[in-house]
Amino acid sequence: MTANGAWEAVKAHYAEWWLLFGLTWLPIFAWVVPTAAPAMLFIWGIPLLVYLGRLRKFWPAAAITFAMVVLGFLRSDFVAYLLDGKGLAAAFATKYWFAPTFAWLVSWAVIAGFDGLPEDKAPRLATWFGWLMIGLSVVQVLESISGMGLRTGMNNAFAAAGNPALDASQPEMLIVHMINCNVYLTLLFWPLAFWFEHRRQYGQIAVLAIAVVAGAIGSDANAHLMAMAASGIVFFAVRYWPNALRRLQPHKLLAGLSAGSLLVLPLIFYAAIRSGFFAHVKGEILPSWAARLDIYAFTVERSLEKPWWGWGYETARTFDPMIPNHPHNLSLQAWMELGLPGLFLLAALWFAIFWLSGPKDGYGEAKDEGMREISAADDITPQTLSVAQRAAPFILAAASGYFVINMVSYGLWRSWYYCLGAVLVAIFLLVIKAVAQPIKLRA
Repeated sequence: MTANGAWEAVKAHYAEWWLLFGLTWLPIFAWVVPTAAPAMLFIWGIPLLVYLGRLRKFWPAAAITFAMVVLGFLRSDFVAYLLDGKGLAAAFATKYWFAPTFAWLVSWAVIAGFDGLPEDKAPRLATWFGWLMIGLSVVQVLESISGMGLRTGMNNAFAAAGNPALDASQPEMLIVHMINCNVYLTLLFWPLAFWFEHRRQYGQIAVLAIAVVAGAIGSDANAHLMAMAASGIVFFAVRYWPNALRRLQPHKLLAGLSAGSLLVLPLIFYAAIRSGFFAHVKGEILPSWAARLDIYAFTVERSLEKPWWGWGYETARTFDPMIPNHPHNLSLQAWMELGLPGLFLLAALWFAIFWLSGPKDGYGEAKDEGMREISAADDITPQTLSVAQRAAPFILAAASGYFVINMVSYGLWRSWYYCLGAVLVAIFLLVIKAVAQPIKLRA
C-alpha cells in the first residue's frame, strides 16, 4: 500500500469513528442542555478541521454566512473600542463577537466531515443515530405526559445534593431546556423521516412526529407547531407538485419567497404599526404573541433611527426590557443591528439555501396532469428517481421549518441555533449517503 493509500484508509476510519462519537453524544446534549450545541460542535468540529477543504462544494452558503460574521464583527463593540482608542484589553472584554466566529468555523468543519465520510460507512451511522433519536423522542413524550417528571426529579436530586454548579439544575431552566430540546426534534424529524421511509420503518416516523407534537403541547411552544405545519405543507406540496406547474420549480419558488419576505417584512410591520393594526389585534391573540407585537413595534422604531447601518452587532440586548435579549424576528434584528447591508445579506443567504436545496436533475415527471406523487407515478418508480430527487421534499421541508422558527423565536446571533442548522445539514448528508447504498438482503 502506498503512503497516500494508507493515509486515505486512516482518514476513512478516522471520520467514521469520530462522527460516531459526535452522533452518540448529540441526543444527550439535546436533552440535558441543548443550548450547549456550540460547545458540542467545538469538541466535535476541531478534529474535523482537516476536512475544511471540502467546503468548495458548499461555497455559496459558506461564503455568505462568513460575510455575515465579518459584517457583525465590523459592527461590533470590539472594533468600535479599537477605533475609539480604548485599547485591546477593553475591546477583548466585549465577548459576544467570539461566539459566531467559532460557531462558523466548527459548524462548517462538521458539515465537511460528514461530506468526507465514505458512503459505505453511512448506513451504520444513520441507523445508530436514528435509534438514538427514537430513544430521545420516547423520553420527550414521557416528559410531556408527566409534566417534566424526569427533569424535575433530576433537579431535585441536584438540589438535595447541594450542587448548584449546573445551570441546568435550576428550576426556571427546566421548561427552557424542554422547549429547546423540542427544536432539535422538530428540525431533525425530516432527515430521519427520509431515512426511516427508505427503510420502510413507518412506525419510527410516527414516534418522531408524536414526540414533536407532545413536546410542543407540553411546553406550550406554539412556534414548533407552526414550524411543523409549515414544513408539512412544503413537504406535501413538493412531493405532489402538479405537472402543470413543473416549470415553476419548488425550491426556486421558496428561494424567492424567503428572500422576499425578509426584505418586505419590515415594511409590512411599519405599515401595520402606522395603521393601528397591531394595537387593534393585541387583545385578540395569545399573550406571548401580543408581547411580540410590542417588541416588533419598538424594534421598528429604533431601526428607523439608523436605517442604513444599524445600531451595531448585538445592540438589541441594550434595549432591555423593551427588547428582551433579541427582537424574536430574524428580519427585524438584521435591519436593526446591521442596517440595510445586513438585511440584504440575510436575504441573499436564505435565497441561496433554498436555491441550492433543489435536485440538480429536476423533480421527475408524472404521467398525468393531476396531483400525483412523483415517486409513485406509473412511469417513475422510487428506483428510477435519484436520491436527490427523493430527498428534495424532506430537505425543503426542514429548511422551511428552520426558517419559520427563526422568524418568530431565537435571535440572529444565537450560536446554538446556528449550530443546530449545521447539524441539520450534516445529518442530511449522512442519510443521503446512507440511502444511496443498496440494502443488503439476508440469504
